[in-house]
Amino acid sequence: MSRATTLALLVLLAACGDGGVQARSGLEALLQVADAQYFHGAFPAAGTGGPTIGGLRVVSQTMRVGQTERALGGSASNDSVSVALQLDGDPGFWVRPVGGADPVLADSLAFDANLGFSRFISAGTHDLVVAASNAQGVWGPASRLSFTFVDLNAPATVPLLQVRLRWDVDADLDLHLVQPDGFEIWSRKISTYVPPVVGIIDQNAANAAGHLDFDSNAACRIDGRREENVLYGTTPLSGTYTVRVDTFSMCGQSAAHWSVDVLAQGQVLTSVSDTALASGTRFPHELGAGELATTFTLP
Repeated sequence: MSRATTLALLVLLAACGDGGVQARSGLEALLQVADAQYFHGAFPAAGTGGPTIGGLRVVSQTMRVGQTERALGGSASNDSVSVALQLDGDPGFWVRPVGGADPVLADSLAFDANLGFSRFISAGTHDLVVAASNAQGVWGPASRLSFTFVDLNAPATVPLLQVRLRWDVDADLDLHLVQPDGFEIWSRKISTYVPPVVGIIDQNAANAAGHLDFDSNAACRIDGRREENVLYGTTPLSGTYTVRVDTFSMCGQSAAHWSVDVLAQGQVLTSVSDTALASGTRFPHELGAGELATTFTLP
């Protein structure tokens, strides 16, 4: 840990030690900040003479629900040692140290943050709150930046068939669904849509075909979603389907409790649950991978 980071965290702990603020992992927060310390508790209140935020900079204020690695830049007055960041409604906030001289604003220090947003953020507008602290632990006034979140994976209508995998920790589990004809959906690159050899792709037909909506926590790039769905907007095949759950990586977790739900036009047909362990990661992770979760039959 750098000297600047250590100083920033010591200042924060000294300033908030009596206010019920506790260092935690931050997994419960809708906002995730890379290489930052998370504190559970109220956002720091501004004090007299605290440093100010000079500006906040992002490429776009439109975000995808579940988006990761969105860069934020900013500047703070030159008496700053750290900045706190919180998404409105989160139970805590993140702290990062400031850097060197800001190339945009004179007599200011620069800071940056790599932001990630949970899949469970509701679509719409949410505010990012940012404030700076000085070496005496005094926080300045907060600045706000509004983001508009769009859920690209939300189906426009209730799917005719939905197979849903959900789990409780930040591991990388993968959903596999085998149709009655043996066709297996297990990657976002695979769907039941067959494009024409020559001609234009029918995007509506492609969107309605059986497909995997999201690869959550892929290769342990944590997105906070912990959910994957195979969705059908067109009538699925009759016959027996097989559902498997592949433990790609535990991402440092000891166990992941998962559940699989099968829904036809929004009505639950069957639900099962089990636990994934590190032993499940030893096997190949491709076509045919995973342990049997359940089977179901459509008329």
